[in-house]
Formats: sequence, C-alpha cells, structure tokens
Amino acid sequence: MAETSGAFISVDEANRLINDFLTNNFDAGSYGKVNVKSFTLDANLLRTYLQDTSIVTMKVALGNSTIDGTNRPTLVFAGVNANGNIVLGGPNGNSVLDQLSPCPSLCPAFGDAVRDTL
Repeated sequence: MAETSGAFISVDEANRLINDFLTNNFDAGSYGKVNVKSFTLDANLLRTYLQDTSIVTMKVALGNSTIDGTNRPTLVFAGVNANGNIVLGGPNGNSVLDQLSPCPSLCPAFGDAVRDTL
C-alpha cells in the first residue's frame, strides 16, 4: 500500500488552488474545459461509508454524468483497505459514493458556501 496521502492545508492555500483551477480550466460553454466549479456531498453518506474501519484510504476517481441533459464531470469516492482492495458499502453492501451535486447547477444557496472559494 502506498504511503498515506492527503493533508490539512490552510484556507489561503485551498483558495489559491481553487482559483488556479477555475482560471485555467473552468468555462461554462467551451469545449475542452470543465463546466463544474465545485461539488457538494451529503456528509452523512460519507460518515456512514467511513464507519467501515477496514477503509484506510480513499480513492477519488473522475467520472462523467449527465445532469439536466448536460454532460458534467463527477467524482466517485471509493474506500480502499490495507490490501489495496475497494471496500463496498451502502444500503446493499455493493456501492461506493457518487451523485455529488455539481455547481453550477446545484449550488449552495446561502451562507459563505455560495462563493467559488472557501
């Protein structure tokens, strides 16, 4: 298994990364650029999935989904155990996490989460 990945970063660093991505990659109408700025995910779904203590790391894969007739990128979250195998969960025991809400389209409506940055 690879070394642990991930780290806490400052909000300033996070905002720098976000702004860099948006400046270089986001365009709501251009071919070859992404049409999503951010995603939201129900925290309770993530907490439920991570109750499986065999999960030692998360694989986050890029995918495509169709929302409102528009092809949009999505993120698929899958837990990985110490043997490097995907851990399935969910109500039927055969699922990983997806169906995030993309923004623009399904953006937070209030609070400071409405901003593009943190």
